[in-house]
Amino acid sequence: DIWDIKPCKGSIFLRTRENIVITSMQADEWKFLTFNGLVLACELVDDRLYVVSESGLYVCTLDGDVSLLSDISVLSKYNIRNIKHIGSHRFILSTHFNGLYIYEDGKVSPFHTDVDNYIRHNMLYTIAVSEDNIAIGTVSGGVVVVDKQGNSPMYINMQSGLQNNTVLCLMFDVSGDLWCGLDQGIDKVSVSSPFSYLYSRTSSLGSGYAQAIHDNKLFIGTNRGLYVSPYPFDES
Repeated sequence: DIWDIKPCKGSIFLRTRENIVITSMQADEWKFLTFNGLVLACELVDDRLYVVSESGLYVCTLDGDVSLLSDISVLSKYNIRNIKHIGSHRFILSTHFNGLYIYEDGKVSPFHTDVDNYIRHNMLYTIAVSEDNIAIGTVSGGVVVVDKQGNSPMYINMQSGLQNNTVLCLMFDVSGDLWCGLDQGIDKVSVSSPFSYLYSRTSSLGSGYAQAIHDNKLFIGTNRGLYVSPYPFDES
């Protein structure tokens, strides 16, 4: 069972549940690296593979050399899902229900965000990192994008146009747009777009013809009547 594929200088790192496998694209050569426990996640940075296992955080090279960076014992009871490089010697670690953590200089500390409750409620599954943002995909709540400080959340789900709320993988492209691999289909999200849905495309409100904001309420006149909603919206 192969869970990650990382090409590197004519070779490939393969992550299975129990090993990191290094193989050459030109020759039939295989190296199997073990990490004293299940292999949970990995990240390729500057031709070195950073590996999270049940026993700690490791770094390995194409030659098969393995070094322990930290035992990250504070996270041993959590199910670590992802590791992503966020600059210099800093990494962000994600867990299923216990939020995000930062690894830096041998130390692990909680990374508190404006969406901690959202993560716990919807079960974090995957993350992606761009120059400015962190995208968090969940099993039941779609995607939320926050800045590098964990603030200014933007929620993306079926209500706002996503095909499906189960997000299995995420990737930012060179333009900063977010690609979402879903349980059913693939969606592209223009993160920097100034436009977003007020209500889903399947809403029964009808066609909007007029709107006004008064006393922290949004009034919308449609061909089916007058509707009111609190404003600003609580997107969570």
